[in-house]
Amino acid sequence: MTAMADISPSLAPLRDRFIALNATRAKDLIELRNRIEQGRDPEASFLAMGEIVHKIAGVALTLGFPALGLRAMELDRVTIAFRKKEVGLALAWRQGAPILDAVLVELSA
Repeated sequence: MTAMADISPSLAPLRDRFIALNATRAKDLIELRNRIEQGRDPEASFLAMGEIVHKIAGVALTLGFPALGLRAMELDRVTIAFRKKEVGLALAWRQGAPILDAVLVELSA
């Protein structure tokens, strides 16, 4: 995960914690993706994915990770649409899977 923006030195400890948490979040997102693709409680897994990316989106921009934050926000919007029943799981997953891949790339950069 590469930082693209400078942040206030007072936010450095928060950024360090965010980076450490994102290693676990990446593993969790991969596991949730696998569960969705294997049909193991895909609806709950997709919603759980939404909770994770919502947290990432809410903090990434502030801590100097704009690309990660924007991708996470995109996926968050898709999961919100599914949660509100504006789209079904099949469409949400078709839209969300490539965005998830981009989020995972950003988390590993």
